[in-house]
Amino acid sequence: MIIDVTGIPLIPGNCGKDCPGSWEYAGLNCCCDECDYIMCCQDAHTAEECQICSDQHCPHSPHCSENT
Repeated sequence: MIIDVTGIPLIPGNCGKDCPGSWEYAGLNCCCDECDYIMCCQDAHTAEECQICSDQHCPHSPHCSENT
């Protein structure tokens, strides 16, 4: 799991709709500016790209220890 410095878990992908650190969650500060995974949340990023990701910490990666 990826944790922001504020303690908020970050879930990249799906245009940021699943991420508690995104602007879509009311009452929380947006963590997107500091997030190393912001490119995964862009509209141009595809689900196919997630399948070839080798990041061990990304919850959408097939290589993530939480998914095995």
